[in-house]
Amino acid sequence: MQRAAKGLLEINGATLLLGFTALFPKLVNLPPQQIIFWRSAVAALALVVMLLARRRSFRLENRRAYLMVVLLGALLGAHWILYFHAVQISNVAIGIVSLFTFPVITVLLEPAFNRARIDPADVVTALAVLAGVLLMVPGLSLESSATHGVALGVCSALLYSLRNIFQKKYLSGSDSAVTLFFQVTVAALLLLPVMPRGFGGQAAPWALQLVALGLLFTAFPHSLLLDSLRHLKAKTLGIVQSLQPAYGIALAALLLGEYPSLRTLGGGAIILGAALYESIKVSRPRT
Repeated sequence: MQRAAKGLLEINGATLLLGFTALFPKLVNLPPQQIIFWRSAVAALALVVMLLARRRSFRLENRRAYLMVVLLGALLGAHWILYFHAVQISNVAIGIVSLFTFPVITVLLEPAFNRARIDPADVVTALAVLAGVLLMVPGLSLESSATHGVALGVCSALLYSLRNIFQKKYLSGSDSAVTLFFQVTVAALLLLPVMPRGFGGQAAPWALQLVALGLLFTAFPHSLLLDSLRHLKAKTLGIVQSLQPAYGIALAALLLGEYPSLRTLGGGAIILGAALYESIKVSRPRT
């Protein structure tokens, strides 16, 4: 019971901390790619310290694993950039709710990689998510910032889904903390060429926020999530993480004065309901 309680505390703490990340595109006045560079670089340094302190090996299983973490690092970096850009051009609620289409996108894509048939119930759930997304888009206007935010958020969710599917399929035997270190390192290295000269001075006004983003709101919560899986089932992780949009929206209202519209709340309720349904369904034992 104490192990389960510790795991629940870790996962809820991690989910709350990850909810804060949606605020940074509004707090830090830098382009998304620069924010993500610093997020990835700081997280990589923090993970190095953590892995060395725990005397973990940095070696992966085989050569394919090294090639795969390069792909996953690119997907993770692109996912973060699109997500932060979605929040910047719209608002926190639209960005974070659009991102949480990823559980349903995952259940639709995963069968293609596992040569399995799609469950008809998942198609119904996907249609419900589509309805939620369309509800958030005001008048289906292509010129609306909300429409652009939703589109970028859903694209970010697609990349995140692909990253998670590949992680599970090809790197399930590797240490998760080590693969995360390689992924954030790859993301930082890929973004280094697009950083402006003298980027240190440009980032200086936001140095504290960027360090906090990479350390307290990236490396630390992801480590908590990995540790919680030692005490809890993966289904619990998925269900509790469905609270992240609620945390993010509440924090945006409290700290930024951003209040979601009724359309966003309605669409978000449908999307998060579908995500929660999928999290519970996959946890049921098959007969």
